[in-house]
Amino acid sequence: MVRSRLKTLSILVAGRWSTLLFLYLTILVCAGLESFGIASFYPLVDILQDASKLAYYESRLFALFPRLEPVLGGSSFVTYILLSVGALFVGKNLIFVLATYKNNRLLTDLFCSWITRIFRNYLKKPYSFFVEHQAGDLIQRQLMQTRSTATALSELLKLFAALVTVCSCAFFL
Repeated sequence: MVRSRLKTLSILVAGRWSTLLFLYLTILVCAGLESFGIASFYPLVDILQDASKLAYYESRLFALFPRLEPVLGGSSFVTYILLSVGALFVGKNLIFVLATYKNNRLLTDLFCSWITRIFRNYLKKPYSFFVEHQAGDLIQRQLMQTRSTATALSELLKLFAALVTVCSCAFFL
């Protein structure tokens, strides 16, 4: 049952695999940035609440990246860290806007191509087919199924993004 649905989905999105892969990778990057940003709040809260933690996190960061010490050392450490977390969320939101745009564009293109396929299929039918089969109802049902498929694909992409966010948060925490 699942295999037949996946086969149907692969037929419907034929020729769009590269766009779907780009969209999925964009969502993965967005979810990873969001998870990293959320995970960075805990050290920030520690730094702002306890001055001894500031020295601890400062030494840990400079042990990993010693070239940053002249730039971030001293009193500007907290400011730069807060600005970098803010920039991280701005970057994540820009990537999310790109992913939303690509998602809407992809779904609109797929929906239009599916409607065009249905229309071309019905143009090839003889007039007797329309008289015998109540073609208006057939077309209406196919259009509704096409809309449902486009909505299901959109929700599937959102589900992937949410699962990646949850798994990334669990990994970073």
